[in-house]
Amino acid sequence: RKAQRESEGGKMSDNERLAITIGAMIAAPVIATILIDWLRNRGYY
Repeated sequence: RKAQRESEGGKMSDNERLAITIGAMIAAPVIATILIDWLRNRGYY
């Protein structure tokens, strides 16, 4: 399956890279907020 995707061209990997970048930008502040809340609840922050 992987080899087939690579032979189709770089289009799909570009879209995947964009999706991962956008996902990371959205997820990072959410994860940070959860981590800070968790640390506060445990008395570390």
